[in-house]
Amino acid sequence: MQNGSERLCMTPASLEQFVEAVKKTVLANNKRVPPPGKGALYIRPLLLGSGAILGVAPAPEYTFLIYVSPVGDYHKVSSGLNMKVDHNYHLAHSGGAGGVKSCTNCSPIVKSLVEARSSGFSDVLFLDAVTGRNIEEASTFNIFIRVTRKSISELARDIGYQVQERDVTVDELLEAEEVLCTGTAVVV
Repeated sequence: MQNGSERLCMTPASLEQFVEAVKKTVLANNKRVPPPGKGALYIRPLLLGSGAILGVAPAPEYTFLIYVSPVGDYHKVSSGLNMKVDHNYHLAHSGGAGGVKSCTNCSPIVKSLVEARSSGFSDVLFLDAVTGRNIEEASTFNIFIRVTRKSISELARDIGYQVQERDVTVDELLEAEEVLCTGTAVVV
């Protein structure tokens, strides 16, 4: 949130405020946590410009809040995902805000996801905007070829896996022995 706030010219909550807010919100909603194996408590921090200004400028004040919701398994498939590769739309590009968690993150996926699901696919795989060949991300989760993202990477290193983060082509994905997916609402 701090990196995203900087990119969006917003004043972020301090690390201490953020951690305290998450702890208090989770504790206040403890009875909404699904039992093990039945889902998770989805935690979403939100920072929004709330000052009296309308225009292309940073807001004079901000509202920081945390909301939570119990969620079940996002993908109820045991045989794996059936993903459509989207060659028309891209979620991120160099210099853009794709690496920032913002309210615009999910909006661009809706059209692609609706089209994919109406054709029998479970999700959409987006490619990079530069080459149109490398995997950028999936519509509802990050994608891992073995293990590549920070939190999962640290866990993988702790249990002895060799971790590498790099561009991955669709061809490599199709040849991979294992692929895992994770995201804030999808889990691993």
